[in-house]
Amino acid sequence: MPIHILPPDGTRPVSRRRFLLGTAAGAAAVLGLDRRVSPGRAADAADPAKPTSWALLADPHIHESPADVNQGQNMAANLAKVAADALAEKPTAALVDGDLAKVQGNPGDYRTLLEILEPLRTAGIPVHLTLGNHDDREKFLAVAREAASLATGPPPVGGRHCSALEVDGVRWLLLDSLEKVNGVPGLLGEAQIRWLASELDAAPEKPALVFVHHNPQAVESGLKDTAELLAVLRPRRQTKAVFFGHTHVWKRWEDDGIHMVNLPAVGYAFGAGEPLGWVRAAPKAGALAIELRALGGRHPDHGKAVELPYRPAKKGVTVL
Repeated sequence: MPIHILPPDGTRPVSRRRFLLGTAAGAAAVLGLDRRVSPGRAADAADPAKPTSWALLADPHIHESPADVNQGQNMAANLAKVAADALAEKPTAALVDGDLAKVQGNPGDYRTLLEILEPLRTAGIPVHLTLGNHDDREKFLAVAREAASLATGPPPVGGRHCSALEVDGVRWLLLDSLEKVNGVPGLLGEAQIRWLASELDAAPEKPALVFVHHNPQAVESGLKDTAELLAVLRPRRQTKAVFFGHTHVWKRWEDDGIHMVNLPAVGYAFGAGEPLGWVRAAPKAGALAIELRALGGRHPDHGKAVELPYRPAKKGVTVL
């Protein structure tokens, strides 16, 4: 049940993009920040005639002080630049893939994060936030309640922020892999994996894209129950791609035809040569197009579109 920051007019930009929000066991949390919007701002919302696209962000690592620096990077400034770049593209929605906070999810970190993301919301672009290992669920929800009226329904999985989104026939399944605040590895848990399987089985004909913070790899710092996750995803052919962050690396590969996409970090990189920025994703006929949007255009892959063909509904069948 992630926090969904919806536009100030409630549903207008959302409904005209045929956006559906829900879970198998109840309504997801909805955060509408109660701040005044200057006249005319809502008119800047996404053009209904513009093709569907999503802005995918990961690892902003925001500190309560906008001046804070790590690895030579000002994380707040980077997120502001990424938000402005994404806003210029007018995406249908933005998804932020965990590690919202710098280290351990202090309330001030989340207040600063929401302030930086505010221009997206006031422009009519919904923002969906998931949690990573540097986040704190209780503090996150406390700040959300403090910032706005928060309407919640029963969570689909107790104590986890997961939900299902549908935009123009494509489903996003947002997962919560936070096991321990400021720990390194992640864990989905049996209940969340069962929920994921149930959500996938509920719509076998619709392309599904999974969004999770931790890298689904059998490594010490990754997702502990990677094997259990893949056991659910591989036979369910509607699963087309898995997007994740955590490693601060821009990389992709395939697993049984499922595209595994490691999103670049917004806040700072671990290694030299790794880009900072965001990824634009857009559905096409039988495929998903993704494009790296590197901060300042400083990466060889910046602006290069890559097509990720959907694996066929049945194994061994070629998609023409």
